[in-house]
Amino acid sequence: MVIRTAYEYFFLEARWNEDEVAQRKADLFFREIGLFPGDRLLLVIDDTFVEKKGDKTEGVGKFFDHSKGRYVNANNFVTSCLRV
Repeated sequence: MVIRTAYEYFFLEARWNEDEVAQRKADLFFREIGLFPGDRLLLVIDDTFVEKKGDKTEGVGKFFDHSKGRYVNANNFVTSCLRV
């Protein structure tokens, strides 16, 4: 007989709907920030490249920089903000 922890049971054997869990989490989030039906929610996403000369730095990769029209070695930082 195998004794499972609650963590193992939740991820390995429990039967739950992934979409339903995500929807409930979204509903809770919207309720907590005071969003009501008919309100507008604006998602602002900004990605910024910080160019690097070498390729041995953690997180450095080749990214296409549309403002320069070429690939650059850089870290890519993404910032997001919600506005209600």
